[in-house]
Amino acid sequence: MEKNRTYPNSYDERNRSDVLKLRARHGGLAAYGRWEATKQLLLDEGGRIDLAQPECRALLRRELEVTDRKLDEFFNSCAEFGLISDELYKMGVLASEDIRETLDYKDKKSSAGKQGGREPGGTNDA
Repeated sequence: MEKNRTYPNSYDERNRSDVLKLRARHGGLAAYGRWEATKQLLLDEGGRIDLAQPECRALLRRELEVTDRKLDEFFNSCAEFGLISDELYKMGVLASEDIRETLDYKDKKSSAGKQGGREPGGTNDA
């Protein structure tokens, strides 16, 4: 297990309009906690969760502490407010552009680190 696994999170994310809408519809700060847990699960799963897999739905229900119906309602709202990809959600896949960008950034930094700090395709000229 990696120590200190982190991801960027704005200190005022809870007050963004998309998150405020989610909070208003799904129980205030508890909804924000569910959104944060969702982001962390997406990070653990490489950015996508297949909702057609019963194990994935069970994990989400358990971690978000909701029923199957409430899970669908929550993610429908997440898609409506642009927190997750509406297009992928309609295909049964949970994914977020923010999480994809975070994973891409981490991959880029990891690749640069493996090359002695050089950006991929770049030179190390000073």
